[in-house]
Amino acid sequence: IEGGRPDPNGDGYVRVASANKEIIFKLSKYVFEKVFPKGTDMFTLKGLTLDKAQIGKIDLTQPSGAISVTKQGEDWVIGAPAADMKPQKSTLDAIENGLSTWTPSDYADKPDGAGLEAPTHTAVVTLASGEQHTLALGAPSKGIAGQYARLDNAPNVLVMSKGDVDRAFPPAKDIYQRQLLDIDEEEINSISVQRATDSFQIARTADGWTLTIDGATAQPEQEKCEDLVSSVADMEASDILFGQPDLTGEPIATLHCVMKDGADHVFRFGPDENGSHALALSGKAQIFRVEKLTADEALVAGSSLKKPEPEPA
Repeated sequence: IEGGRPDPNGDGYVRVASANKEIIFKLSKYVFEKVFPKGTDMFTLKGLTLDKAQIGKIDLTQPSGAISVTKQGEDWVIGAPAADMKPQKSTLDAIENGLSTWTPSDYADKPDGAGLEAPTHTAVVTLASGEQHTLALGAPSKGIAGQYARLDNAPNVLVMSKGDVDRAFPPAKDIYQRQLLDIDEEEINSISVQRATDSFQIARTADGWTLTIDGATAQPEQEKCEDLVSSVADMEASDILFGQPDLTGEPIATLHCVMKDGADHVFRFGPDENGSHALALSGKAQIFRVEKLTADEALVAGSSLKKPEPEPA
């Protein structure tokens, strides 16, 4: 029986090589992997069994950006890439868990075509004692969804499953919490937007919100003002542009979020590019990207905040 699987994570195809007829059969993923089992189904493949309490540092090299983190007690300190954001502990814990207990899913008979002479991903785990373990990834595996791997420069070729790769090598943006403001929306005193088409401001009073559009007072819809406040307070970036300190062009809109203590958080939005906006935020040393829908929720038209005129009798 000869088998092939164009999608390493999907169904397979087989033929009986000794048959007189060229008939191709389709097998479900489950049955195909019973006929052609993974290495881990047949053998005990040596991976990593590290005491997480002894891990002091993890360095990742990958196409989406290098990551370097150190462990201090139960907390993570990010060395690179640098950003003025809080670490995302769940992502960093997942990296630690994925590497400390990694078990290979498969193996290859020889290194030909494995791409390990020029790894695409490398993880170096340093223990408190100074002991190091290196995991290098090469080309995509031909047998299962994943990549060929080499542990501690040993000659044997292993395979790291795609799920394990995704856990151990996340995009650099995912190691940070991406909520832009750490504030209580009840402490927001006013929000104003300036742009070419219009400008407006909502301001908090004891009786609710006031609304000014292009310098003229208007009657506000209180619920819509509260929605705007929530959108600004909860705004989350979709990406972090590490190493880019400012917008590359003129902003299309500027939003001021002024707190009761006088602090002014200034958002400058770049133009829409493929469904997202570059965003500069005062006090942050790098640029972010926010989804267009997120930007639209904050950059509403001033007229949309007005209370509807009553229907004529």
